[in-house]
Amino acid sequence: MEKLFKKIDFKVWFFLAFFAIHVVFLNINAAEWGDSYKILRSAQFIRHFSYPVDEKRPPLFAFFLSFIPSTSGQIFWGRVEMLLFSFVSFFVFYELFRVLSKDHESAIKPALILFVLNPVYFYWSLRVMSDIPFSLLALLVFYFISKWRDNYSFGKLALIGFLISLAVMTRFEGYILFGAVFLGFVFDRFKFSLLKNIRNLSYLALTFFLTVFPYLYFRNPLKSSYLDEPSGRTYDIKALLIYVSSFLFLFGFSYAFFFIYNKKTIVKNFFVENSSIAFFVFLELLLILVWPAAIPRLFVSIIPLLIVPLSWAIYEYFNESKVIDLGTRVVSLGFLLFVYIVSQFFLKLQFLIIIKPVFIGVVLLQLFLALSILKRRKSYFYVLLSLILAVWSFSTIWIHKDIFRSINNASIFIKNNLSGKVVHNDVSYVSAWYLKQNGTYFSKIEKDSTSYDDYLSTDADYVLVTNEHNTDLSFNAAKRPYLVLVKNFEYKVNGKEFFSRIYKLKNR
Repeated sequence: MEKLFKKIDFKVWFFLAFFAIHVVFLNINAAEWGDSYKILRSAQFIRHFSYPVDEKRPPLFAFFLSFIPSTSGQIFWGRVEMLLFSFVSFFVFYELFRVLSKDHESAIKPALILFVLNPVYFYWSLRVMSDIPFSLLALLVFYFISKWRDNYSFGKLALIGFLISLAVMTRFEGYILFGAVFLGFVFDRFKFSLLKNIRNLSYLALTFFLTVFPYLYFRNPLKSSYLDEPSGRTYDIKALLIYVSSFLFLFGFSYAFFFIYNKKTIVKNFFVENSSIAFFVFLELLLILVWPAAIPRLFVSIIPLLIVPLSWAIYEYFNESKVIDLGTRVVSLGFLLFVYIVSQFFLKLQFLIIIKPVFIGVVLLQLFLALSILKRRKSYFYVLLSLILAVWSFSTIWIHKDIFRSINNASIFIKNNLSGKVVHNDVSYVSAWYLKQNGTYFSKIEKDSTSYDDYLSTDADYVLVTNEHNTDLSFNAAKRPYLVLVKNFEYKVNGKEFFSRIYKLKNR
């Protein structure tokens, strides 16, 4: 048995670990984000050959979810689908790395470590959201572009165009993917004759528009409500600092940009040689900058692409003979760790660890990681990196696992135990998912001026009040003697209390 284990390629262990970790954490979340329930609702419509007119999200991910049995357990089976999407994404990432890294194949170990345990990618792979499926399509597009870059044919370009059209039907960012690939082909014009380059661009554009046209006919992207959302955002120095801090520490440890800067030539060559990837990363970073409310989720699609040059830089650093001045390295590493600590002190970004004991532990571990970098101890670095990423990822999941737990439990309680109409102030769509036509959103719930007659005008029997969307909500039941508490669901996360309370209206 021991000999058998030794014969197994180390890369197989990474795939087994990836699958095992995802299975263990598959059902850890008490509830999903509101968008997940809206996507699941769209899947229900698709089963009946329709689509909700008020749904702004593209339909492809909901289409895949529509294959889930409609009777029960849709959330669980949605998570199972996410497991499959995530595992296939890991496989495609591995294949893409092999194609891109002909001169850097030995850097596969840090690449696999960084992918398997990336805190952002890992977290969203456990959520029933479209980010991972979109990332998979983007990886497939860049895999085929990289594999066939010197030997395109109509069939190959047709497949790439078709995959991009699927990406458009998965997330609005699919348009960015098409633009990036198109610009990449234009930028690569010097690699082919002018006639051949025009042919490639024509085949790509033709197949893309032919396959996506039926969708565009019903969904004009220029009229999408997504385009209006940035206008309501607040852009200030804090928003910029959140963006910069999130980008700097996106990989789950503080020193990523130490390697990127020290091996900037390698990183630069990667993007120059892979212009479609370069344009996609650049355009996505611009999108995230103008859409700060979606940080760090929008980084999901570019994380695998950034891991490739980062892993090259890490491997080359530990295997070069050139000696970088010790003082320069100490200052660089110290500065990055200092920025991480200070940014968390002022910004308190959740995915950068807000649990104080864990945060302190990660900082201490990164001091040892810095020592392994200074002494160029590659094996120690890999072990410490894996440990830090694991702690970082698991703590991120732990922090968020109870999000919407109280409103989820309250909604299920009402569904299983109460009959009658319910008004609620839940904007997360969790209540709407469980209560269906028996639940109605009532904006006046949170106002102290709301009277008994206001509630009677809704024909409600019960009132569901939650602060899941606003921890500062103050709801004093003593000022509302016409409400009788039926059930209270509450919990605490990092000292903050979240509650969902069910009241019965008197004389109803």
